[in-house]
Amino acid sequence: MNISELISAGFIGSVTTLTIKSVIDMLNAHNQYRRELKMQVFKRKTDVVEKAIAWYQEALDTYNMMQITIKGIDTSNQTTWLTLQKLIMKCNNLFEESVSRLNPLYLYYDFQEIERKFHATESLERINDKLTEILKIEEKVSKLDLENNLSEYELLQKEEAFVLQDYSKEIENQKYIIISIQEQLREEYKKYLS
Repeated sequence: MNISELISAGFIGSVTTLTIKSVIDMLNAHNQYRRELKMQVFKRKTDVVEKAIAWYQEALDTYNMMQITIKGIDTSNQTTWLTLQKLIMKCNNLFEESVSRLNPLYLYYDFQEIERKFHATESLERINDKLTEILKIEEKVSKLDLENNLSEYELLQKEEAFVLQDYSKEIENQKYIIISIQEQLREEYKKYLS
C-alpha cells in the first residue's frame, strides 16, 4: 500500500467516524428532546391533577355536608335552612372555579366512560331542577300568611322535604362520579411511578 492509499483510507475512516458521530449526536439530541418534553408534560399533568383532586375533594366534602344537613333538616328551623343555603352557595362557587381548575384536566384525561356510566350531564340537570323546585317552594312559603294558611304551609314543608331527599340522591350520584374520577387519576398517575 502506498502513501496515497493510506491517506485516502485514513480520510475515509475519519469522514465515516465523523458521520457516525453526527448521526449518534442527532439521535441523542432527539432522545433528549423527547425526554424533556415528556418531563414537561408529566410536570404539567401533575399540576393539573393536583388542582383537580383538591377541587374534587372540596366538592366531595361539600356534598357530604349537604347530605348530612338534608338528612337532619327541619324545614321550619331557620338555622338549618341557612346552613343549607350556605352549602348551596359554596357549591355554586365550586362550579364557578371548576372552569379554571378542571378544564385543563380534560386536555390530558378522558372521563367519558365514567360520565356515561353515571349519566353525569343528566344528573347535573336533575340537581339544578331540584334546586329550582326548592327555591320555588321557599318563595311560596315566604308569601304565605302562616296564621291563615297553616295547612298549606305544612304541605309545602312536606313537599320541600321530598324534593330535598331527591336532591340528596342526585348528590350521591355526583359523589360516585367524583370518586370514580379520583380513582382513575390515581391509577393513571401510578403508571408514571412504576
